[in-house]
Amino acid sequence: APSHTAFFTPKTSSVSGHSFMRSQNNARSGAVVNNPPAKSLGPVVSDAELDVAFRYVNVARMLVIGDRVPKPFLFSVDSLSPEVEIYSSYGALCLQWRDVNTSSSSGYVLLEDISEMFLDDSTTHNELVFIFKESTRALKSSRGRTSLAVRFQSAGECDKFASSMAVIRKYFE
Repeated sequence: APSHTAFFTPKTSSVSGHSFMRSQNNARSGAVVNNPPAKSLGPVVSDAELDVAFRYVNVARMLVIGDRVPKPFLFSVDSLSPEVEIYSSYGALCLQWRDVNTSSSSGYVLLEDISEMFLDDSTTHNELVFIFKESTRALKSSRGRTSLAVRFQSAGECDKFASSMAVIRKYFE
């Protein structure tokens, strides 16, 4: 089985009706959060932390989707609609990938439709894997994908992106 460091995970244990998991695979593991529960556990993410995290993932960056034939795309986290306030709702944010040459959309997934996100430690430590919820909406918006393996230029960039995504998710718990 592949080795990985989880950032978002399916429910693994429960305390007072809330589920959580903390990965201790290696020194690179970051804050691990689940699907947002009804009530928050642990420290609250501040507006300033959210702003820093969102500004990082909002910048379009060229990353490679690790399909059989790897292909670069421009990735960013954006609001699904320009009319929606960015920080108003977790459901208003999406991870999107666009064609490098035309900047036209090649697919997206709402952040709330990402059930798992983990660093694949069996690779060169620069691959982030997203597993999507089983829903018609996620399948349609991602153009038939149930998961997405994305390769970054470096392990540091991958870690920073994953940590920023975890902060955004934690903010909306």
